Amino acid sequence: SAPPAAQQFAGQLAMAAVPASAATSTPTDFDSPAAMLQQGMDKLLDYLKAHPQNQGLGEFLATEISSSFDFPYMAQAAAGAYWRHMSAAQLRRLAKKLQVMFLTAMADKLRSYDGQDVVYLPERFGDFDRTTITALVNNPGGYPGRIDFRIHLTEDGWKIFDVAASGQSAIAYYRNYFRRAMRRQG
Repeated sequence: SAPPAAQQFAGQLAMAAVPASAATSTPTDFDSPAAMLQQGMDKLLDYLKAHPQNQGLGEFLATEISSSFDFPYMAQAAAGAYWRHMSAAQLRRLAKKLQVMFLTAMADKLRSYDGQDVVYLPERFGDFDRTTITALVNNPGGYPGRIDFRIHLTEDGWKIFDVAASGQSAIAYYRNYFRRAMRRQG
């Protein structure tokens, strides 16, 4: 099971995953990264509503959601300065480890889904090939949870390269996690 902080973080971002079809699309297949994100959210919510006992959730995330994230880029960013000293095979293993941890935490948190809806704020482009999209997850009787998706344009289309839930960046979390692991291993 993923560390508690990762579960909390992934729980908020779990509400806004994107479909595998987006990962292999060309940039012109979607009007914007926000349209891609909203399509993915609709697909995820439809799945959760159709499977209230979450049967097959892990497989759904692995086949329909994971390819919309740029795990190799996330692994490089999480490795920080260490990435320059890592072989291609080590970076691939790190990307796979990050993917497994991330999706495990997401699946754990999605098990508590209770019909929340999502509102998207306008995209904030930094450059033509990078944007941030904020999604607010409405929690009945409470404040909405804020999720910031950092998305960039790759050769394979728009991909999520970082997610910040309640101000906690996935890349920053995993950078600290892997840095501690590397120090323990010497």
